Amino acid sequence: MIATMALPKLDVQALTPEERLLLIEKLWDSLDNDHVDLTAAQQAEVERRLDDMDVNPDDVISWSEAQRRIRERKR
Repeated sequence: MIATMALPKLDVQALTPEERLLLIEKLWDSLDNDHVDLTAAQQAEVERRLDDMDVNPDDVISWSEAQRRIRERKR
């Protein structure tokens, strides 16, 4: 169970969707591996993807390219 703590005041609803996503990204990136426990299935998927990346290095794209492709799909 997560301990209750006082959080800084932030009107999340006043943020744009892009600002909220950036906040989520910054919060997620602030965690290190010691703070995020994966299930056995998640760990297996990570291992599968890492293995696939090793076998097929030309199939890998950068995060900025992935974001660009996602934005293209939304149009």
